[in-house]
Amino acid sequence: MILCGLYARLVYLSRASLVRVADGAECAGLLRAAGVSAQDVAQVREDREFASLRGAFPQAPTAVRCLVGRRERRHGVKGASTRLWSASLPPGTLCRVEEGPGAGHHVVSPELHLMIRAAELPRWELALLAMEFWGRFDSREDAEGGIAGRPYPLASPESVEEVAGAVEGRVPGISSVRLALAHGLPRSRSPRESALALFLSLPRRFGGMGLGPLELNGPVGLSARGRKVAGASKAMPDLFFPAASLDVEYDSSAHHLGADEVLRDKGRQLALQASGIEVMPVTASVAGDYGSLVAAAEAVAAKVEGREPPPLPEAMERRRRRLYDELFRVRTLW
Repeated sequence: MILCGLYARLVYLSRASLVRVADGAECAGLLRAAGVSAQDVAQVREDREFASLRGAFPQAPTAVRCLVGRRERRHGVKGASTRLWSASLPPGTLCRVEEGPGAGHHVVSPELHLMIRAAELPRWELALLAMEFWGRFDSREDAEGGIAGRPYPLASPESVEEVAGAVEGRVPGISSVRLALAHGLPRSRSPRESALALFLSLPRRFGGMGLGPLELNGPVGLSARGRKVAGASKAMPDLFFPAASLDVEYDSSAHHLGADEVLRDKGRQLALQASGIEVMPVTASVAGDYGSLVAAAEAVAAKVEGREPPPLPEAMERRRRRLYDELFRVRTLW
């Protein structure tokens, strides 16, 4: 059985031991043979670790979703659903679960999970999910603040691009994958940070502010004074516009990882300011109100572009509002 959908996401969340199937022919053979049995479904549904992890995504469908490669394998099993994959599977897109929940089965790789979800999510929700996979956090409703830190990214833009370029055959939603690759950014630390980065950087034709270049949580060298403040030679601004020496900081007290991180953020911001980098905070209350966020984004645009942005035509304003609603709507992506 090849797990996909919610249960693949739960496997990633568990930090289970995964081994990628490196041989493309073996991946193809596993897909051809893949099916669903009542015994396997019962084993997964009764697994205690899976049961405890399901609280992370209470709104997600509870059926055990499995990947199959042949239409005749899509027979119904109570408590399960299937996803037919008719395109090729590049090497590494299936993983063996060695230990942890799902042990003994296979699971789609994070890159393949994104490509499957591309047919099911609106395009900018897919970009948000991709940025989560490329970042250092997991969305989960059972965690304080709705997120938990992750020690490593699940995937990277490069690994997703490699898989997308190697797949042969029809992949529904592949255009959304390409948009995520073109406009998503790695190293995000929270869903709202991802949303703010997209709102500021997406081209105007999509409703964004069209500002850039933008770097997300990348290292920046500090001045001598900044090094004294930080006790380090570098710091990582949240959303950094290098051409304008501007750091847009999302309010970590609401959506990052606790009091200790809030204190670290304050010290980091002081070090950046001591190095001549302007710090502009965006609070949760500002991000939660469309008019307030647009006003803040226009202030950022004035700094980055050196002039006030012109008024938007009515059609463009509607497009911007739709983008805001899609990016900042509160939900947990799986």
